[in-house]
Amino acid sequence: MDTDDTLSTDPLTEVTPDDVQAPPGAADPLADLADIRMPAEIGFWPPAPGWWLLFLVLAVAALWLALRMRRQIHHAWRRRSALQELKRCQRSLEAGGVDALQSQQNYVNAVNSVLRRVALQFHPRAQVASLTGEQWLRFLREHGDASLLDERHATALTQGRFAPRCDIDPTTLHRLAERWIRSQYSSRIDSGSKTAEVATDHA
Repeated sequence: MDTDDTLSTDPLTEVTPDDVQAPPGAADPLADLADIRMPAEIGFWPPAPGWWLLFLVLAVAALWLALRMRRQIHHAWRRRSALQELKRCQRSLEAGGVDALQSQQNYVNAVNSVLRRVALQFHPRAQVASLTGEQWLRFLREHGDASLLDERHATALTQGRFAPRCDIDPTTLHRLAERWIRSQYSSRIDSGSKTAEVATDHA
């Protein structure tokens, strides 16, 4: 037998159209196969644990910034009120109404009162309320900008109410009190953002 004829009629390698046709009445074996289904898209909700952690951090940061801004606005408002009160004391002195000596004594006492009220906002009442004389001067020097507090005005602040003569320069005393008041609030307002100060303080 010829080798080529054997290979061409090998039933394992030869495929004829009759071999691929299904017998009459046979079911299509592909008809029962299901369609290919694509996986569902990943939704936004619920977020992954990492997103929850990020949301929590952002919420805490926002709350901290809001409280800090609120505190800054509050201090700026209190500072402005104190400086306005100081200006009212100065206007009362300029308006006169009594003799010059009495006017200066009233002015010194009014300035002292404003300084003490500001001090009570940031320091314990037991520490401030009872301070008089040299102890009051020491407190002013140690807890604020008292660079203008010379001997002349130191005497006025400690003895103005009882001294027979009150020798002061009203402008210098006003600047002294204004600097001291500003120094009390500056570290609490200017330590962070200055937005609150710009927005609320035009004194």
